[in-house]
Amino acid sequence: MINRNVFKGAALVGAAVLLSACEMAPAHMTGGGTMHSLGGDGRAQLAFTANGCDVDNVKGQLQFGDRTAIEWQANGGVKLHGNVTSAGMCTDQESTDPDNPFGDPGCGTSQLGECDPGQMAILFDYDSTNPAAPGTGEGLVCAQSAGPGAGGSLHAIGIISLQSGPYEGYANLGALVGNAQVHGCKTSG
Repeated sequence: MINRNVFKGAALVGAAVLLSACEMAPAHMTGGGTMHSLGGDGRAQLAFTANGCDVDNVKGQLQFGDRTAIEWQANGGVKLHGNVTSAGMCTDQESTDPDNPFGDPGCGTSQLGECDPGQMAILFDYDSTNPAAPGTGEGLVCAQSAGPGAGGSLHAIGIISLQSGPYEGYANLGALVGNAQVHGCKTSG
């Protein structure tokens, strides 16, 4: 069983260590799969498509469910649908934009958390789809391909952090049995 306070403490220490702000490169990303429930006996499910190739017209959706997450289990768990608001690949390039000294949201020092360089960053607004926990909020998904697994299946590392709304404080990270892929942005011409 995961001790939630230990997890929160480790997340805060990790956030304090990374003081630099990094930039987000445009990218089109898809992925999904299952990961361990946050302290529960079941599995959490994640699916996303996010297109941040045109930073002025980001598109995408996300589905997430964790029915056995300990703090939310009595009300039917965490269940949401998200609309992507920002998406891209976090780079190791520090922000040099004087209008954006803290880097891009999702990479570095965003209020919603941070993804490391080389990880996909997806920020989203969500609606709870659990009638016992109605409301809206914001969240962040970080994902990184870990290559093929046993039997030819793909594996990834996944992080989901819900920063507001009915599931505020939910934060889960671990192996994502499924996939996370970056697709090239189409160029005009």
